[in-house]
Amino acid sequence: MNRLLLAVYPEPYRSRQGEEVLACLSEAYPGRSWPPPREVAALVRAGVRARARAVVDDTARPWWLDGIHLAALRSRCRGSEEAWIYPLSGAVYGSTPLPPMELSAKPTLMVGLAVIVVLTLVRRCWWQGCAALGVVIFTTGGKEVLESTILPRPDLVGAPENLLEQGFPSGHTAIPAALTLAAVLVVSPRIRPYVATAGVLWLACIAAASATMGGHRPSEVLGATLLACACYGLATWLLLPAAVPGATWSPRALPAITLTLALAVALASGARNDTLTRSLTSAAAGFLCAALVWYAAVGRPARAARRTRPALG
Repeated sequence: MNRLLLAVYPEPYRSRQGEEVLACLSEAYPGRSWPPPREVAALVRAGVRARARAVVDDTARPWWLDGIHLAALRSRCRGSEEAWIYPLSGAVYGSTPLPPMELSAKPTLMVGLAVIVVLTLVRRCWWQGCAALGVVIFTTGGKEVLESTILPRPDLVGAPENLLEQGFPSGHTAIPAALTLAAVLVVSPRIRPYVATAGVLWLACIAAASATMGGHRPSEVLGATLLACACYGLATWLLLPAAVPGATWSPRALPAITLTLALAVALASGARNDTLTRSLTSAAAGFLCAALVWYAAVGRPARAARRTRPALG
């Protein structure tokens, strides 16, 4: 665990209890150099209080030295809080995260799987339901396998610590991508394009937010989306032709409206106060993720239908 976490505390506290604090954090979050943002915020608040008490108790120590120290620490630790979407990330103490950010990832996944099961039972689409469950399970399971064994994250020379925590691909992005594609398999054809629209807007928000807050690189959110699209493509290839979701009628302007809204959502979710380059890069990653899922769920079936229509006539 990175010792910078203790820099906000006064030196006597670090020498007496610093190693114990780091050991507890390492045990709670094995394999990570930084704890989640919520824990970092709690440590900083406690450290500020401890330093304030130390200043009051030690009148011989100039108070302005502690002020300079804390200002320098804040300048080094600035990161996710500069993102516009930070209040919705769940990193703020007591806040509710936007699913599937922070601790809401597993509950979001479980609720999504339950909804797929219910839709499968109600519509009696057994093959599509099995395929939908397979898309979610293989996407999220494949993410764990790729992250831990096959594709470990390469080290970046001189990179901030927050870029060395996670792995490839992004789990937070894999969940909305997989659930959106799974839902397309089991919902009624009449509402399929609108479900896909809602899903890609959700995905654009989460992918851009994950990239701009530093939890994942843009390549990782794109990798998670490509993994979900690959699992969806495999599932539809294995399905019987009659069970494969085909092209359905939707307003002609829906693709343009969907992608325009996805771009707007990605720009807002990726925006930061401190850097335009990072904001635009994160927004571009979020928009590309949305475009990929939209093409897989709606664009590709429509294109295939246009190619086969003359043969049917």
